[in-house]
Amino acid sequence: MRLPESMMLRRIAIGTLAAMGVVLLPFRPVAAFTLRESDSGAEVRWHEGERAVRIDESLAHLGSASQARGAVVDALAAWAAVEGSPFVFEPEPGFRQGLGRGQRLDGVSDVSVVSEGWELDPSYLAITLVTYDPASGEIWDADVLLNGDSHELAVGELDGRFDAASVLTHEVGHLVGLGHSELAEATMYASSRPGETVKRSLAADDELGLQALYLGQPMDGGAGCRVSPARSGGAATWIAAGAVLWLVRRRRAR
Repeated sequence: MRLPESMMLRRIAIGTLAAMGVVLLPFRPVAAFTLRESDSGAEVRWHEGERAVRIDESLAHLGSASQARGAVVDALAAWAAVEGSPFVFEPEPGFRQGLGRGQRLDGVSDVSVVSEGWELDPSYLAITLVTYDPASGEIWDADVLLNGDSHELAVGELDGRFDAASVLTHEVGHLVGLGHSELAEATMYASSRPGETVKRSLAADDELGLQALYLGQPMDGGAGCRVSPARSGGAATWIAAGAVLWLVRRRRAR
């Protein structure tokens, strides 16, 4: 994807999957997914379903290289397999070196592990950096960062560590445009515990969220949520349960 010649893009860090105990929600609505809206009221989403993905070599340290790559591929496949999903993910073969921390705004989604120097809340297991056009809501870039500095993540035998496959599946949900769910059994629920693997498989609420965003399906029971930005001192921020960090930048594409 080529970025526009001149555009104010907005970058947000979402996907704050946290260690269990940080987020506790006591009720169980019928549908509890969250969608996000841009300044203009447009849904924040991709306008093209074919997405290229790069996997950083840092993931190979989570276990065997084949298992680490497989965890990323399986996470992408889970969302692509939802009925009506527009996504066709195309992971590059092997691993890439030095993808960094989501600095590349080139329309290709990078997946990396931050092994040291994590600068956000240490309770976060991962974040997804999403860059989009605040006028149209179109996502231009989304990169996933796993927090290997504050937490032990693994593929294969977990031995009390956090399941990287579950974390990746959750973060891909943010990559495609979804916010958090209030259902504890949903992949998009905002917290996890060591050894938990249930988030590898999507729940009905996760699928409903994707279909609402890309197929315009009605929200079941009216319990789904669209989160709109609010104005405060001229700067846009999200009104949402959980922590969301704004990284607003002006950028002229070359």
